[in-house]
Formats: sequence, C-alpha cells, structure tokens
Amino acid sequence: MYFKLEYRHRIWGSIMLAVIWTVAVGGLFLWNSHLSNTYSNNLARADAIKAFNKDQALRQWAANHGGVYMEALGDIEPNPFMEHIPDRDVMTSSGRLLTLVNPATMVRLIMKEYDKLYGVRGRLVSLEPLNSDNQADEWESNAINAFKAGQIEVGEFTSSDNQDYFRMIRPMKASKVCLKCHAIQGYEVGDVLGGVGIKVPMAPYHEQLNAIFNGNIISHGLTWLLGIFGLTAWHIRGIRNIRKQSSTQSKLATAQISSKIKSDFMSSMSHELRTPLNAIIGFSSTMKAEIFGPVGSDKNREYLDDIHYSGQHLLELINDILDISAIEAGALKLELGNVDLHRVIEDSVRLILPRAHKEEVTITASYALSRPEIQADERRLRQVLLNLLSNAVKFTPAGGEVTIDAHSNADGSMTITITDDGIGMDAEDLTLALSKFGQVDTELHRKTDGTGLGLPLTKDLVELHGGELIICSERDQGTMIKIMLPKF
Repeated sequence: MYFKLEYRHRIWGSIMLAVIWTVAVGGLFLWNSHLSNTYSNNLARADAIKAFNKDQALRQWAANHGGVYMEALGDIEPNPFMEHIPDRDVMTSSGRLLTLVNPATMVRLIMKEYDKLYGVRGRLVSLEPLNSDNQADEWESNAINAFKAGQIEVGEFTSSDNQDYFRMIRPMKASKVCLKCHAIQGYEVGDVLGGVGIKVPMAPYHEQLNAIFNGNIISHGLTWLLGIFGLTAWHIRGIRNIRKQSSTQSKLATAQISSKIKSDFMSSMSHELRTPLNAIIGFSSTMKAEIFGPVGSDKNREYLDDIHYSGQHLLELINDILDISAIEAGALKLELGNVDLHRVIEDSVRLILPRAHKEEVTITASYALSRPEIQADERRLRQVLLNLLSNAVKFTPAGGEVTIDAHSNADGSMTITITDDGIGMDAEDLTLALSKFGQVDTELHRKTDGTGLGLPLTKDLVELHGGELIICSERDQGTMIKIMLPKF
C-alpha cells in the first residue's frame, strides 16, 4: 500500500514537473523570439533613420549653398521647373554650359551613379510636386496630411509585391532657401512641402532573424532535453528509493511481527518450563542435603550435582529469555527506589568471589562517591553488575585481576567501571558479543558455559535506566566496561 501510494505521488509529481519545465522553457523560447523580433524591427528602424539623416544632410548642404552647377551633358539638362530662377544656366568663358541642379535632383543623381555604395534610398514626395516623379502614393499622402495636422513622423511595416518593408516618412518643411524654387507654388516659410520617405527592405533582417530563431530552437530544445533527462533520472532514482523503503518497511514489519511471535512464544514456553525446573532444583537440593536419607555411592552424588547445576543453569537461561522478551515487548518496568550503590557493589563482589577464588582471579573494588544513594531498580542493577563481573572473571586467565570502580561526576551522574586483564575482544568479537545468543569463540570460552544473552541483556537494562554502556576492548589486552548512570 505504501509503495503504491508513494509510486502514484512520484508519477504525478514527475508529470507536473515535466509540464512546468516544458511551459517554462517554451515560455522562455517565446519571450526570446519576441525580443529577437523586436530587436530586428528596431534595427530596421535605426537603419531607416540613418538613411534619412544621410539624405537630409546632402539636401541641406546643397540647399544652403544655393544649389550645385553641373555641366549640361548626357542626363543632365536644364530643369524646366526652374526657368523662373535667374542664372539657372551659365556659359563659361571656355564655352561650357553649366546648369543649376536643385538638392533633390543632386541626391537622385548620386543615388543612380553610386547605386551599390549608397545603400537604403530615400524619396522626396509631395502632394503638389514640381516634378511628377515626386508624386506621393496613397500611404505617403496620408502621412503628409498627418504632418499638416502636427504629426512629426509616420512609420509602419508594410508588404508590397510579395516583399516586406519598413516605411518611414518625416515632414519636409519650407525654409527660406527652399522658397528659391517653391515660392512660385505659394509656399511660405514653415509650410509642409511634403515628406522625405525611406523604404527599408526587411529581407536581410528576416534572414538574420531566422538564423537567431533556429539557434533559439536548438539551444532551448537542448535545454529542455537536459531538463527532461535530469527529471527522468530523478524520477528513476526516486522510484528505486521508494521500492527500497517499501522493501525495508516490509522487512521491518515482518521482523517486528516475527520478534513479537518469538517473544510471545519464548515467554509462554519459559513459564511452562520454569515450574518443573524449580521442582528439579528443589528436589536435587533436598537430595544433596540427604534430608530423607543418604544418597548412596559417590557416583550418585556426582550425578546429583550435575542435575542440580544443569537445572540452575537452565533456569538462569530462561530468566534471561524472559527479561529479553519483556524488554523487546516494552513490558519490563523498573521498580525505582533509593539504592545504596556502595552496598549493591559489595554484595555483587561478595557473590562472585567464590568463583573468582576458584578461577584464581583477584577482585578489587574502589569508591569515590559524593553520595552513595541513586535512583534505580536495585534487583536489575545488581543483575547488571553480576553479569559483568561474572564475564570478567570467566574470561580472565588464572593470576589475572578484575577491578570495579565507582565515582561521582561533576554533573551529578555516576560512572561504574569494571576492568579486567583477560583475553579481550576485537571489533568483530564485540559486535558478536552484543548480539543476542552471540558467543565469542575462544579457547578459554570453550572451557566455560554461557547463553550469549548476558551482555545484550545488561546493555538493555542499563539503557532502561537512562544510562549508557560503553565497552572498550582489545584482544589479549583486556576489557574495560563503563556504566554511565544519569542524575535522577
């Protein structure tokens, strides 16, 4: 169920991210295309203004200098529209006929002669031209009428003959030098004579814009693909993580169920075994004491000792299993009270001394307690100390030493340290020893008995008190175990 829900969320999340990414890249592409188109149009307009300014500079220079005299040869003939101007034609002393050329004609001649160099051409137009070649078309006529109404410029993108153009026109107003030719038409200074129009072909700009557009398609397409690739990788990794989490949770749930079943089984079986075991231990103790008569032969006494010892060992194992099961089930409750730590340590040492003497191991205890009383479960604390002292004696060769030290810390907590110079453990052995039923395989261990539950149970009991069990050990160098008990 968890996997299906998370998988569905991941699918929809990936789809939404893909849609958002596509919209974002598509929107960016459209915006960049718009900017490119605007830039192209602005560039065409800027070129149109440059062409206009160039033409105007030539016309104004010629007008301000009274026109230009050119030899009347070929296409250059006396202008019939300038017959009213005195000295239109001048004969030089050498017999050459010079004729006055107005600014518009001069610019037109320059455009014709230097066609490839001139670039974009302007055109002088009027509603009432002296030269019919300068007659305004419909678009120009509308612009000139707008100039008379006060407008200073008209520009527009248009199409004609299957070609796109940017057309711009600005007013041509009469100045004093202009009246030299146009006064006969009744114009006065400041009147709108017509306009100077520029027609810029858009084909070159469109080619440049198409190149930019194609580049945008490639760059934005690659960006989109990279994003989709990354999103796909993220999606696949997420699905794998979901499957891993689902598998982990499934295994955890199975382990928890198995652990509960095991704990319930262990608890039930342990209770069922404890009753006959108590009877076996009690009856064997009675027989050993020969309360109801002599045991008989020494062999019978030996067997009876084995029965009694085995019964006690099995009862200890069952008790440890019950404690482990209770801790795992969260059912083990501590009976906290004021405990004299000094007394508990002395009792534990006294109980373990017979075994220590048998193994020829020395036990010493020292104290540095600012206050001997702590809040703890006395029975469980004694169980912890007996387990650790028993292990220390068990894994220390003859002639070795076990020490137990207790002292108060500055923050009010207490530390109990148990140290031995026994066989010790490496990291792998320590991990095994802390696992349930884990037993370190050593030559000395084969000579001793054990359940593999003592150390894990001890660690759990210390942690139930809110403390911490710290183990430092090195093979063939011994072991140091610290019980850190918090301030209550």
